[in-house]
Amino acid sequence: MVQRITKRGGKKGHKGKSRSLRSSAADRIERVFFSHCPTCHNALKRTHKNDTHTVEDIPSPETTPVVVTRYEKERQWVYTLP
Repeated sequence: MVQRITKRGGKKGHKGKSRSLRSSAADRIERVFFSHCPTCHNALKRTHKNDTHTVEDIPSPETTPVVVTRYEKERQWVYTLP
């Protein structure tokens, strides 16, 4: 295995770069939530707070348009611990 000589990621003093999202709205919006905790199986309450995650599907740029899906993942937690 070859070891890295330099650390990964942005270097100190360099301006950060990231890919910007498309200016147009998402083609699909899907709200994602759990009904029960996957660990303790207690019921979860629905919330209006969420984190968003955008996915751009590019199947074949020559023949099929890009499909942008924005997932809105609800922030949920268990109110009573077992």
